[in-house]
Amino acid sequence: MRREELLVDNTLSSLVSSHTLSALFLEALLDIDIHCVASKAAIEGDKASILYHCKREPSQNDIDEVLAFIERVTRLHVNALHVSEPARHELRSHVEHLHEARLYFRELVLKTLKPYLAVNREYMLVLLWRGIGVIAEGERDKVHIPGSRYVATAHTHPGSLCLPSGRDLEAAAALLADGGCCTAILAPSCLLLIARRDTLSLDDYDTLLALARHVDKMSFEKLLQKLSMLASTSKTITIQLLSL
Repeated sequence: MRREELLVDNTLSSLVSSHTLSALFLEALLDIDIHCVASKAAIEGDKASILYHCKREPSQNDIDEVLAFIERVTRLHVNALHVSEPARHELRSHVEHLHEARLYFRELVLKTLKPYLAVNREYMLVLLWRGIGVIAEGERDKVHIPGSRYVATAHTHPGSLCLPSGRDLEAAAALLADGGCCTAILAPSCLLLIARRDTLSLDDYDTLLALARHVDKMSFEKLLQKLSMLASTSKTITIQLLSL
């Protein structure tokens, strides 16, 4: 990695982080069998706030445990407020928040990384939980980010296809398992998006890792077939291959 720069316009990255944070909060409640909807998180610095409504209001102890988990994952201090009249607020399920996050992320990737395709080296976009996007410059055929937990990542494949390597799929599996929403590869001809549509299942996690172990030895056609099969059978992952 040679340098980093903060995105000048981080509105889209903030939206991705906000929706993913709300999804993570709701998924943590679902883990203890509490079904809720929540507002898009409002993030400011290392603090965030979420409005939520549940069919069965959780105990304060349940909420404290969920918020402690969120802080461990995101390093954000989250304040959650239960509202009794959900119709007055824009409250969504975790699946709906993930859908919104994917849409904003795809727009952000195209907006921020497309100009870097003209440069003969890879670049990576990293989205932090506090809503800031960072672009890191790599080498001619690889880019590395120090290990940490992120909302989403994307990188360029200048002059080549947007198909993933084994390392790309391993990184995708780790990101989605840690509660992140999305990862993408952008090339001059296409965009590959791998994202969560629900809480990542163990089966889908194992499938990504199994594919990662063999992908570098696969033909172009075989890899496309495997990705298409995963996209059609997975209940928790969506895979989109878009022509540009």
